[in-house]
Amino acid sequence: MKAVLFVGLLVVAISYGFVPQYSNCGSSSDKLKIQSISFNPMNLTAGDKVTVTVKGQLTEEVTGGTVTIKAALDGIPVLNKAFPLCTILANISLSCPLQPKTFTQTNSFTLPTDLPSGNITGSGRAVDQNGAELFCLKGSVDIPVPPEM
Repeated sequence: MKAVLFVGLLVVAISYGFVPQYSNCGSSSDKLKIQSISFNPMNLTAGDKVTVTVKGQLTEEVTGGTVTIKAALDGIPVLNKAFPLCTILANISLSCPLQPKTFTQTNSFTLPTDLPSGNITGSGRAVDQNGAELFCLKGSVDIPVPPEM
C-alpha cells in the first residue's frame, strides 16, 4: 500500500511515455491547498522509478479522515475504495495529527511493467475527521498499446 496516496490520487502518472497531468476538482474551501505536483522523470514509462513531489499548504489541523480513490479503464470501474487517511500517511513517513503548515512531500515508487492500454480516468478525494474536504484531484490519460518487440 506504500505510496497509494500518490498512485491513487495521481492515476494519470501511470502511462507509457506521457507527461502526467492532473486537475483540481475541489473547492476554494479545501483545507489542503495543493500548489504544485512534479514528477521525475517527467515522461513516464512502464517500470520506471518515479519520484513525485507535492507542494502545498494545510490550513487546519487534521487528526483523521478518509481518502477515496476511484479509477476506470475505458469507462469500466476498476477501483472504488476508501482508505483511512492516517494509515496512508504512515506509509509515506507522515503521521496524524497533521499540523497546519506549508509543506513539500517527496515520495518514490516504481510503475508496474504490465500496464493495460486504454483510457484511464481517476480521482482522489480526501476528507478530514469531520467530513470536511481536504482536497480533490482528478486526471485522465490514454495509454497506447505498447509497440511489439
